[in-house]
Amino acid sequence: MTALTTRTGQRNRPYVWLPTLIVAMTVVALVFLARGFYSFQANVIATTGESLALAASDIAEMVDRILFERYSDVVIAAKAAAFQRRDLRTMTEYLVSLKKIYPAYLWLAVTDSTGQIIAATDAASVGQDRSATEWFQYVRKHKGVYAQDAQVFKESRGTLAVAFSAPIQGPHDEFLGVLSSRVGIPVLEEFFLKAVRSFQVQRGAARIPEYQFLTRDGDVIADSLLRQEGKVNLKLLGLPSALFTASAQSGYVEEMHLRRHVRVVSGYAETRGYGDFGGFHWGILVRLDRDAILASLRSDLLKVGIAGVLLWLPMLAVLVWTTNRLLREWNQARQLSRDNELILNSMDEGIFGLDLEGKTTFVNPAVVKMIGWEAKDLIGKTQHDILHHSKPDGTPYPREECPIYAAFQDGRVHHVVDEVFWKKDGTSFPVEYICNPIRNEQGQVVGAVVTFRDMTERKKLEDQLRHSQKMEAIGRLAGGIAHDFNNLLTVINGYCAELASQFQENQQLRKSLEVISNAGERAATLTRQLLAFSRRQVLQPKILDLNAIVTNMGMMLQRTIGEDIDLVTVLRPGIGWIKSDPGQLEQVIMNLAVNARDAMPTGGKLTIETSSVDLEHSDVTQAEGLEPGRYVMLAVIDTGSGMDETVQAHLFEPFFTTKLEGKGTGLGLSTVYGIVKQSGGNISVYSEPGHGTTFKIYLPAVQQPSETAEPSTGKARPPGGSETILLAEDEATVRELLADLLRGGGYTVLVARDSKEAFQLSGHYAGPIHLLLTDVVMPGMSGYELSERLRSARPHMKVLYMSGYTDVGIVRQGLLKPGLAFLQKPFLPDALFAKVRAVLEAPSQR
Repeated sequence: MTALTTRTGQRNRPYVWLPTLIVAMTVVALVFLARGFYSFQANVIATTGESLALAASDIAEMVDRILFERYSDVVIAAKAAAFQRRDLRTMTEYLVSLKKIYPAYLWLAVTDSTGQIIAATDAASVGQDRSATEWFQYVRKHKGVYAQDAQVFKESRGTLAVAFSAPIQGPHDEFLGVLSSRVGIPVLEEFFLKAVRSFQVQRGAARIPEYQFLTRDGDVIADSLLRQEGKVNLKLLGLPSALFTASAQSGYVEEMHLRRHVRVVSGYAETRGYGDFGGFHWGILVRLDRDAILASLRSDLLKVGIAGVLLWLPMLAVLVWTTNRLLREWNQARQLSRDNELILNSMDEGIFGLDLEGKTTFVNPAVVKMIGWEAKDLIGKTQHDILHHSKPDGTPYPREECPIYAAFQDGRVHHVVDEVFWKKDGTSFPVEYICNPIRNEQGQVVGAVVTFRDMTERKKLEDQLRHSQKMEAIGRLAGGIAHDFNNLLTVINGYCAELASQFQENQQLRKSLEVISNAGERAATLTRQLLAFSRRQVLQPKILDLNAIVTNMGMMLQRTIGEDIDLVTVLRPGIGWIKSDPGQLEQVIMNLAVNARDAMPTGGKLTIETSSVDLEHSDVTQAEGLEPGRYVMLAVIDTGSGMDETVQAHLFEPFFTTKLEGKGTGLGLSTVYGIVKQSGGNISVYSEPGHGTTFKIYLPAVQQPSETAEPSTGKARPPGGSETILLAEDEATVRELLADLLRGGGYTVLVARDSKEAFQLSGHYAGPIHLLLTDVVMPGMSGYELSERLRSARPHMKVLYMSGYTDVGIVRQGLLKPGLAFLQKPFLPDALFAKVRAVLEAPSQR
């Protein structure tokens, strides 16, 4: 191009030979197109082969899952109560029902400890002696599950089947007999057709691919075209795809069809088992004819070729006419090159080029900024030795293993997301990079261009997301357990209180009841902690002065932590007000103090500090998850043993503890976490082994003045009444307790098992209903929806809600609004009577 631009006056003369060059290039292009056509065919075959391999792998996984289900059915069924009682009729009915539910079962039977069949889906099998069979001998000796590969069993009546046999054991693990099943392969084959049809839809195949299933030895056990089950061994016939099924991974192979003698592409895979089931290692073959794969491609390419020729001939003349514009276009290309350079320089991603020796040919400014080297220090130097010399763990990174160098060898694009580059100062940072080979006009690889980005911030966000998702999942589990446990505690504590009031004179019985009551209260405290962690506890927030809370707890905290620990409070005045549940906030401080005490067994110093902080803009990162604004900060600082990063990662998980067995429940800090989160705040921890621990809690500041909590006064059980109460509770034991208590108090009680029955009772009852006492979360219609539907017919009816937790029934439905009565489970009879009386005597809710 330089020669062209320097010859003024003869600028167009070199382009006279351009038409000849174009004709020659056309011939060359046709040659390359022909080669490209065959290369493209190979790519289509490879893509289809990989799809067939994937389909075979999907079918293998489906086979494993279905066989695992039948395997698990036998294991679970062997533990059924029907087989423990040894009632022949019950066992037979159980087996028949199991076969009816799962049509894949051809035969089910139960033997006694001697091997005689005592119950079976086939009445003719009852009484037969199977003590000499291999499956009975194995199960009796090893007391484990015995699986038998595909074969024709006596019980399958000429049908190929697999067998699973499991031991039946008594309450003391004594051997009672064996539960054995036969699962028919033809029935299972119906499920496998789904994966094959899915492949047909995705690939647009004209017909369903052929498939065959083989045993480990190569015997055909399922064939889509010919029913050759048990008659043909493809491994003995030397079929390549059948021989490859035993390889470590699925794949595909081109081969000759043994029966039709045409070229086919066969995908293969092997079943590997699932869960506790080791599997039968069956071979799965899925194939299509090679001509069928390429038929549409060849037709389309022929049409494109004809159209290309018709278009190319006129274009040839046009190209000749435009030779005088080439110089101008070349100048435009130079300008475009400058523009591209500006674009590369302005990109945030690092970009550098390499020659075949791995030496750097160019870098953009982003590379210089990220790794700390100057451009002049990088150009001409081996890139691998500068920024890719070591693996993330610091071990040397051999050049032959480097994906960037691999691009020179295989000419493929390499995308890597989990490696590091090294900076000039010796530190590393995580990167995601793509290495694209650079090719010349002949298609030869002459270098590579690498584009990479710093993944440090993304890694941090991913870690935060995983931690948040884990804590949320644990919270849901804990909340669900606590909800169900609260229903049980309502019954236990309720009946215990009633019995205690009825046996005042019997001191021995009363003492036992007090022990039960105390245990119930401790269990209720445990569920409150679980609900606090899961953020499903009903809080009663008030406007509070945090300094006053800490001051009032001073003496109690000192007694709790002991005299060998110095308690220091640094309470800054004028920090403002917070809105939180005072009892729960005291529990947060107490739990953190106890945790600090246990970290200082030989004494130390515990500091509790309060202050007001403004988290704005970048400062928000100090307390992740908080919006910018004003917060009240509570810090609990100890001089104890501290924690490493591993312990800190699990610190707020329920039941996680570093204390000795019996020294803690592992719920203290998880409770703190739940209460703080439910109060709209956040908690963070700073600790190093041997340097103590600092917990910082941020709670949103409010402007209202402090509210004074009403002191609680002990009262005798409130009197009952004569009103009519509609009780809706889906938990039977809780429902019976509440009905007995309310009737004992003189009330007329209409009892409903769920919202539907309560709605029907209300419609049939002619008299007035003064109060609806309903659980919030029930099957079908919730308690809130029930009360709304009954309003139109009974506008003067009062409503009292109760629940073990509030996530679905209360928080999402807005039942914590002022004026709506709520009773938290578990509760004692006195609390029930007091709340019922208060709601009945209160002004109308609407």
